[in-house]
Amino acid sequence: ATPRSHILAVLCILCYVLIGPALAHADSLGPNLIQNPSFETGSTAPVGWLKGGYSVNTRSFTYPAAPAHSGSRAAQVSITSYVSGDAKWYFPSVSVAAGATYRFSDWYQSSVPSEVDAQVTHTNGSVSYIVLGNPSPSTSYTSFSAEFAVPKDAASITIFHVIARIGTMAVDDYA
Repeated sequence: ATPRSHILAVLCILCYVLIGPALAHADSLGPNLIQNPSFETGSTAPVGWLKGGYSVNTRSFTYPAAPAHSGSRAAQVSITSYVSGDAKWYFPSVSVAAGATYRFSDWYQSSVPSEVDAQVTHTNGSVSYIVLGNPSPSTSYTSFSAEFAVPKDAASITIFHVIARIGTMAVDDYA
């Protein structure tokens, strides 16, 4: 081998070491797993979405809600009386590759602070939670995004973007 071929080999190795993981990482984020992510499909309820909440609060759900971040529809949740718990729109659990890295994002506008949590269902049926972030209130649509690794024994996940006090939050464009 000539010195020139050694230089090319070293450059190839450097490219692989420096760029390869970034490309592999980008590929691992994959396609959107959420059905009807922009809430555009549905008449009295968005197709593929559930209403939720727990404990002692008075919550209401509005669909379609306007304004939307994109398109013409969003979903809104309000709490008008609060002692404990939360309220949210959420999508049914989706299958995930155990140990893989995922990126979640949505657009929201909220009169109160909110929390974004991943609910992980494990292969043994147990459930755990990963707090992805605590978005601040915003009078205009704001993007939230977080990257996270699912546990090695994860089977599926859903994401809850919740409010847990008196206030209103609209959500749109999940990925």
